Amino acid sequence: MKILLNEAQRELYNELVGIYGAMVSQNNTSKLVGKSIATLYRERVEGVGIAYKQGITKGKNKAVHYPLQEIVKYLTSDLVQTVRRGAWYEIIIN
Repeated sequence: MKILLNEAQRELYNELVGIYGAMVSQNNTSKLVGKSIATLYRERVEGVGIAYKQGITKGKNKAVHYPLQEIVKYLTSDLVQTVRRGAWYEIIIN
């Protein structure tokens, strides 16, 4: 994980860490970034979006938490990340 780069990010982090802690639940991350839990899940599956950590528990459902530092970087980023679906097409002529 990279350190926060600028003063604005540090200020936002310091403001939010008292509320959410250093590791933020999936539900609270959803509220912070304005995305549904389903969208966060899809982004994890597709390998895009905010870096996350999956807990170690028994069974198939493992708790997912997002480092607050990564959420702050996401919220303050001016980059636009896109995923192009169906970029490659196969044309079959019968």
